[in-house]
Amino acid sequence: MTATGAPRPGAPGFQVRPAREEDLDVIAGFEIAIARASFGDEAIEDPALHRKRVAGALGRPGEVTLVAVAAGAPGVPGVPAAPAVPGVPVGLTR
Repeated sequence: MTATGAPRPGAPGFQVRPAREEDLDVIAGFEIAIARASFGDEAIEDPALHRKRVAGALGRPGEVTLVAVAAGAPGVPGVPAAPAVPGVPVGLTR
């Protein structure tokens, strides 16, 4: 699944794609930030736990995890990957 956001002058577009294994650390970071905002001092902040939970959902029937990646970022289909620089998701939807 791929979509392109409406570009604004001077702002890069984005592409939405299914999350992949290499996105898990960034997604876990978002999950921790959401937990802190929602639960404050009681938030679960263990990156391994969040990573494991999201990894378990990847590819599972009925589960969809998407990431928005800046257009032109390495790892975006049709864009050659830059050496030693992984694509970095800039947002997510689940």
